[in-house]
Amino acid sequence: MVVWGGLRPIAARIVFDVVAVIGLSYSTFSSVENDKSTSEADESNGLKKKKKEKKADHTNHWNGLVLVASLVVTVLTAGNFTNRWTLTFPMVPIFILQGLRRIPVLERNRWTRGIICILSGLFILLGIKLSILFPAVELPPVEGPFHVGTVDLHIPVTNKVTMELGGNFTHLPIRILYPTLEKPNPVPYLTPATAIEYCRETMKLGAPDPIQNFGWMLHTWRLTHIQAKEQAQLIPPNGDTTTSSTGSTPKFQKLPVIIYSHGLGGTADIYSFQTLSLAAKGNIVVVMNHLDGTGPIAKTKSGQAVIFDHDISKMNTTIGDQMRRQQTKIRVNELLIVTEAVLEMTSRDTEEVVEAGLTFRGRLERNHVTVMGHSFGAATAFTAVHRRPDLYEAIVAHEPATLWMPIEVRKAYFAKCRMGEFDPKELVDGLFPDDSDEEEGDDKSSSDDAFPAIDTLLLFSHEWREKQWGHSHLFEAMHREGLVGPKDGVGHFAVIAEAHHNEFSDTCMLTPTWLGRSVGATGSRNPLETAREIHERTVAFLAETRARHDIVLPQSGTK
Repeated sequence: MVVWGGLRPIAARIVFDVVAVIGLSYSTFSSVENDKSTSEADESNGLKKKKKEKKADHTNHWNGLVLVASLVVTVLTAGNFTNRWTLTFPMVPIFILQGLRRIPVLERNRWTRGIICILSGLFILLGIKLSILFPAVELPPVEGPFHVGTVDLHIPVTNKVTMELGGNFTHLPIRILYPTLEKPNPVPYLTPATAIEYCRETMKLGAPDPIQNFGWMLHTWRLTHIQAKEQAQLIPPNGDTTTSSTGSTPKFQKLPVIIYSHGLGGTADIYSFQTLSLAAKGNIVVVMNHLDGTGPIAKTKSGQAVIFDHDISKMNTTIGDQMRRQQTKIRVNELLIVTEAVLEMTSRDTEEVVEAGLTFRGRLERNHVTVMGHSFGAATAFTAVHRRPDLYEAIVAHEPATLWMPIEVRKAYFAKCRMGEFDPKELVDGLFPDDSDEEEGDDKSSSDDAFPAIDTLLLFSHEWREKQWGHSHLFEAMHREGLVGPKDGVGHFAVIAEAHHNEFSDTCMLTPTWLGRSVGATGSRNPLETAREIHERTVAFLAETRARHDIVLPQSGTK
């Protein structure tokens, strides 16, 4: 709808809001009109007067019930008092005013009744305006031949380095999205166990100072649902066969794996559109919930909450970047452990997988794993490929935060042996700061080691390209020279027109467009169109790189 800048308002929520507004209006204005007629009438007949008083009492009683019903319906359909705060908050003063309105002393005074009526009407108008400005919206439907199943798991930590750097966590939380033939159900967009904490910490992270403590302003997101089936069965391995150059392979036998690392301030939840869309195309998508303090909230298997580390954001740029690079090491350790553990599921199921009634045995394509991420997640993906090139066949980097990649990774990627005659000196200001001392440790490697030759997709927003953030200008120049990706492989660089950094996640599809644009989070185009273009470019790249390795995706289901 044009009024919401292309966002998708929840139709049922609009109906409930309209019903609530009608109820409030009826309760407010009809009772005043009725009392006015009874209080001003000059009754000479006592019997008629009693009948009118009885009728007035009945009307007031009915109006009170309608008033209460408006609040009850709103709260019940929203799930609690704050999820639809745009209406419930204005209802509070309306209730107070209507309560005062029924006090006999105030009821008999025409001016008092008039003031109460006007104030109540203003609060009703406020509720209408807030509900229009902050609509409850839903994500666009994902497209693909399959429905999507989802399961949240915890991967045991066996790497001592991760335990030392990451706070001695024994398990890493992940979400697996996968293709299924089972019909979806509405699943809460924000994980219920962490939704309130997520809203609170996200407001502290990204909102202006005056409203940083108003986490309830994001509770509207708790009304959003995704279309998926929790613990649904994976598409069956039997079926037709497709013929490839290596012979005939069961159509749904093995599915390619994508490991996704979220950005700073992100969680598995807020990348749902991109990850769900990939799963609907026949991919196994494993989404990280990092425990390094870069997400608003993450909970361990034991229930311990890991919240966003606000202290790093308050540091000066140099020290802050150094701390982020330390977090990158933690993230990469987590990513590598999860990658190896997930691939082990093709041989044996974990206890949690068995408890969920699922199995991934024999279903994961170990020979073609793509690592993918946005911003900090893309920096994590690049670093993971540098550490363990044997695990990954392709990388999808949505706006990598290059300065948060360890210096040896940057030096390896932009090494002279990769560049040939291309001299990027004029483009690399700040790429190699004098911070080599901070890099000593388990991740240290020779700066002369070239980055692994791997199929690569680099996507940047118009915003970052114009500001030259993430060294987008350098990647673009390298792409022109044919230096992105292996010489005989796939290497692409593209800019998403009129897009901003946050549009690689779901946030701009959930945030009112007028607000997103006013704070510089949303670009000038419809954020839903931006999200679709990002997905389409990603899918096109994956198809191209998999064709090189003779990986065939299932093409049909019963969706």
